[in-house]
Amino acid sequence: MKYSILLLALMGCSEQSAEPRYTFYATATVYNIEESQTDSTPDICADGTKAGYDKRIIAVSREQLERWGGRIRYGDRVRVTGAGKHDGVWNVHDTMNRRYGAYKPSYDFGVKGIVEPHELGDYSVDGVAHVDFQVPDKLGKWWVTVEVLD
Repeated sequence: MKYSILLLALMGCSEQSAEPRYTFYATATVYNIEESQTDSTPDICADGTKAGYDKRIIAVSREQLERWGGRIRYGDRVRVTGAGKHDGVWNVHDTMNRRYGAYKPSYDFGVKGIVEPHELGDYSVDGVAHVDFQVPDKLGKWWVTVEVLD
């Protein structure tokens, strides 16, 4: 039993200290497992994974996926910082609808258009990258750092 606990503790440490394959900065919001926010099959992610708030699933904007010229693959794990209680390691299993581009901070709902480059403290956001946390929360928006771990 104590070896199982030690193994679990070590696994958690490795996720938090793993060297990222690459890092990018993004806007982040939340989405719910609801047809009004997804498609006609809200319980199925873009890669076929069964959706669930307990699975720490994250959706990325289409241009981030290899399929559309990006550097992220379904199944990749990403470490997100800058989103408060949503910081940590997430699993890429979903994609935002193509009607969505980068999030414009002045919008409270939806992801519309591409924002112009602008400075955010120590780094610049290019207005293209966006991620969505699959959580039961109804609202939330952040500027985040995303590290792709595998």
